[in-house]
Amino acid sequence: MIAREYIDKNLQPLPANDTVELTLNYLLQHQLSQAFIFKDDKTLNLIKLNDIFFQDKERSTIEFSSEFTLKLTGDLHWSQFLGFFKLLNLEILPVYSLNYEFVGFIQKASLIANLNDLNYLEEPGAIIMLECSPNYYAASEVVRIAEMYNGRIIALFTHFDVLTQKLIITLKLNLQETRGLSNTFERFGYDVIHIFMNKDLNDEVYTERYESLLRTLDIK
Repeated sequence: MIAREYIDKNLQPLPANDTVELTLNYLLQHQLSQAFIFKDDKTLNLIKLNDIFFQDKERSTIEFSSEFTLKLTGDLHWSQFLGFFKLLNLEILPVYSLNYEFVGFIQKASLIANLNDLNYLEEPGAIIMLECSPNYYAASEVVRIAEMYNGRIIALFTHFDVLTQKLIITLKLNLQETRGLSNTFERFGYDVIHIFMNKDLNDEVYTERYESLLRTLDIK
């Protein structure tokens, strides 16, 4: 579940000589409030809808844009992109190769839609994301902790975060109550970084918790 799997091939940078009218049409077509302009082969500039309104003429070229220096590589875990979407308050983010060459965009809405379409998410239950040192992780221990709460792990994914040097463990469980389990993971040295409740839960309590989490991550 690394980021490059969610690149949207329909999104491309705008050419530097695009007019205000063409830029507005692009934003409308993709339902975005931000876009990126190719300043040159290696530099992207960010343009926001509010900035466009300062343009003097409807058909003039874009004047107000800022260089976007953050270069996120496609080997990052999808959850890290969610964090940057929240931190930067953006709807799209550029993705780079390990050589820091631009390869495409990820759209926040598409990322969430794709995650919700994964087969294992259709089963009732929670998703818990853990973080720990790679040397500390033991799959058998994670399974044993879940079984302490009569939990069954439906799916398990791991990904090494090159930025934090930590291992991210994503668990899909058949459990709908995770409070005790989360506390136990913490006691065993695993940091609980996210908890997602299944979107189709009928219990209002869990639905409210799920929606509260989405609001916190700003992904609704």
